[in-house]
Amino acid sequence: MATLFFNNIKFTHVKGADIQEREMHDYHELLFYLGGGATIKTEKFTEKLSNNSLVFIPKGKFHVFILENIQEFERLKISIPDQEYLSLLPKDFFENINILTNPNELILSLLKKSCDLLNKEEQNSTDGLFLYGGLLTILSEFSKSTNDFCYTKKTKPIVANCIKYIENNLSNNLSVQTISKKLNFSASLLSHSFKNEMGISIHSYIVQKRLIYARKLLLENYTPTEVYEMCGYSNYSSFYKAYLKMFGTTPKR
Repeated sequence: MATLFFNNIKFTHVKGADIQEREMHDYHELLFYLGGGATIKTEKFTEKLSNNSLVFIPKGKFHVFILENIQEFERLKISIPDQEYLSLLPKDFFENINILTNPNELILSLLKKSCDLLNKEEQNSTDGLFLYGGLLTILSEFSKSTNDFCYTKKTKPIVANCIKYIENNLSNNLSVQTISKKLNFSASLLSHSFKNEMGISIHSYIVQKRLIYARKLLLENYTPTEVYEMCGYSNYSSFYKAYLKMFGTTPKR
């Protein structure tokens, strides 16, 4: 694994390693998939990635990668916090997970050069500047690229309806039993369908969704004691422990 930090952005080139990360996080991701057999699961679709696919995952969006061959797995991952230049990109670019299956030559050359720089024996500030400038160009090109990509497997209605209900009721009781009653499905069928489709339990999905929402509210200057109730927690202690576990820091404005 080769890594470089520049301007709070983390550039990582991974070869032959498993993916160890949360399904949702509070930063944006740009992923350049280079091989090894991988499928991405999201709230709206499941899709097998082709080599040289470029994926943009806005912060807070659920995603899981299923790897077929860990030894041959390779990707470039760029973790991007909110920064001023992102406001120049189209707003709809941040509403969904975007996949570009055929990046143009400019994007491909910048991505491959980025991988080369990350794997140098010694890196310097000039390398960081190139990676940063290349990222800005890639995002600009990606956001305006036309893409004829059509998802081959959309999320099943039972799971899509569950996701929608959770999204609209984060401050309410969200047990499997409550959701299944509202959607007129058995709890066992809903749980099995969700886990099979999303690769995560309904409970784990709700916890991550609530904590990402909490992070957003804290950044909007709500107090931690206001936030825990807005995110459906019955007491501050449970919220505090869950937040600390997910983000490695205590909830604060």
